[in-house]
Amino acid sequence: MVCIYSQINQDELERRLNFSPIEPLGAEKRLTSEDISITSNVTASMGVEQIIYALKNGAQVILAGRCCDDAVIAAYPIYKGFPRGLSLHMGKATECASLVCWPQMVKESVIGTITNNYFSIEPMHPEQKATPHSVAAHSRYERTNAFIQAVSGGILDMHNSKYIAETDRICRVYGSEFVPSNDGSYKVKLEGAGPVGFRAYHIVGIRDKFAIENIDLILRDTRKKVSEIMSPQKEGEDYQLFFHVYGKNVIIEKYEPEKTINTHEVGIVIDAVASDEEMASAVVKCAKFKFFYMSYPGQKNSSGGSVAVLTDEPLYPRNKLYQWTIDHLLPLEDPLDPLIFSFKFEKVGE
Repeated sequence: MVCIYSQINQDELERRLNFSPIEPLGAEKRLTSEDISITSNVTASMGVEQIIYALKNGAQVILAGRCCDDAVIAAYPIYKGFPRGLSLHMGKATECASLVCWPQMVKESVIGTITNNYFSIEPMHPEQKATPHSVAAHSRYERTNAFIQAVSGGILDMHNSKYIAETDRICRVYGSEFVPSNDGSYKVKLEGAGPVGFRAYHIVGIRDKFAIENIDLILRDTRKKVSEIMSPQKEGEDYQLFFHVYGKNVIIEKYEPEKTINTHEVGIVIDAVASDEEMASAVVKCAKFKFFYMSYPGQKNSSGGSVAVLTDEPLYPRNKLYQWTIDHLLPLEDPLDPLIFSFKFEKVGE
C-alpha cells in the first residue's frame, strides 16, 4: 500500500515564490507572501503521474491526498498504455459512477471499458442506461467551457468527441484527445484556505416590478447607506458586504447570458463577513433595515411595502468561516517533486 501526501509546507512555498512568480488560476492576482501568511493549509492537486509512479512501484492500494477526480480513474489505463485523452475522458465520465446514466440513481455502479479507439460506459443497475445524451451531459458539467478539462500538463480536449449508442444501455465515446500545454510545462493546482472571521446573513424578498427593474440602483444605494452608518468602520477593511440576488444572476454571475429579469419576485441574501460576530451582525441588520426604505423610479409607496423578511433576526452559520486564499498554478520541473508530493510505501498483512 502507498499513501501519497500533497500538503505543502508554507515555508517551501514561500521559498519558491522568491525564485519565480506563481500565476493565478481562479485568484485575481499572482501569489504573494501575504496570501501564504493567512493560509492554514495548502495542497497541490495531483494528476495521473503521481498515481502511475505508485503503480509502477508495486502499489495495490493507493490512498491519495488532493487529486484531480478524473486522474484517479485515468491513471491505471494510461499506466497500461491506453490513450491519455480517452483515459482522462473515461475518468471524467465515471468519477460520479451511476450519475452518468439515466434515470438518476445515486451510489450504483458502472463499468468503464477502454480500447485504443474508444471507451464505453455500462451501468450495472438493470434499470439504468448510459446514453449518448447522458454521457455527453455528464462530460460537460462543472465548467465554463463545455469542451475542455484542464489537467496537470495540458488539457483534455472534447471538441471532437463522438458519443455513439453501442446498445440501448451502453454508450461508446470516440475522439477525445489530450493536448500538452503550449510551452511544455507541467503545472499543478494549488488550493489553500485560511480563517477569515465570522459571517451573518439576512434574507429579504422583493415583489415590486419597479424595484426589481432597478435592483442594481437599490443595491448601490443600500451599500452606500450602510457605509455611512457603519463609519468609521470601512468596507473592505473592517467588514465585507455581499448581496446575492436570487432571480437575477446569482448562479453563474458574470457568465449569465440572460440580462433581463423575467420574474415577479426576487430573493436577496445579505451576506456580511467581519473579524467578529458583533460587527457582521451589525452590518446585515443595517442593510436589512435599509431595504425597507428604498428609493427607486416608479415607486408607489414610501416604505416597507415592497419587502418581506424570512426572520427579523440575522442567521449565523455554525461552522468557522474560511476563505480561499490560494487558487494558483505551481510549475514543476519534475511531477514527482519530493517537496510537493511524498510517498510512503508499506506492506499490509502477510
